Amino acid sequence: MNAPVITPFFLRNRLRGCDRAVLATLAHDDGRGITGYPAGALTLASFDHAGQPLLLLSALAHHRKNLERDPRASLHVELDAPPREPLSGARLVLFGQAARVDAAALLARILRRHPEAERYAALDFHPFRLVVERVHVNGGYGAARWWRGAEFLAAEVDGLAALEADALAHMNADHADALAAIARHAGLPGGDWRMTGLDPDGFDLCNRNAGLARIAYAEAMSASAQLRPWLVALARAARGA
Repeated sequence: MNAPVITPFFLRNRLRGCDRAVLATLAHDDGRGITGYPAGALTLASFDHAGQPLLLLSALAHHRKNLERDPRASLHVELDAPPREPLSGARLVLFGQAARVDAAALLARILRRHPEAERYAALDFHPFRLVVERVHVNGGYGAARWWRGAEFLAAEVDGLAALEADALAHMNADHADALAAIARHAGLPGGDWRMTGLDPDGFDLCNRNAGLARIAYAEAMSASAQLRPWLVALARAARGA
């Protein structure tokens, strides 16, 4: 990873393209003598519009119980496919405090990204958000940097979250051909690509066979009114390629 591209916008798009991560919490005393030890757990990863992690956690899971006693946590995300030299790949760690969020829109955002998790949402699983305080990125040997959460996260775009569900439904129902062209232009395999999430940095596409793909805008969005013309421009460019 070259230094000029290590910007929050670039990294947020890389981060949003990841579907799993390792959550580290502080273990509580459960009779096993591990109180205070870092406890890691593999988890599905989703992100809110700012880029903060959204996690669907079971009431039975030790990491959720840990968070309910001490909300401090970190989330380690591999940004690259496993490289030949494991430590040469880019990875990112988000530090913050996790809290349960009972917001239907955030749960829907998680389930669109991970539809296989829908069967758990009706049980004892609930969404948690990691409120990011610090971010550390390591782009390989000698390429590391820290950000404060406010420096790293995307600025709020008024109205974007409110129109997301309708925009997704419209694109998937009426513009499947445009999504297919955008996917093809991005070098993705053929198939039924559906838009499953959008945010100030870009949008997510999902294909049942190929999985998740991330399409980034040229720059971060500053107004929700930009959404339609940007999507139209992307589709035209893809069809003309």
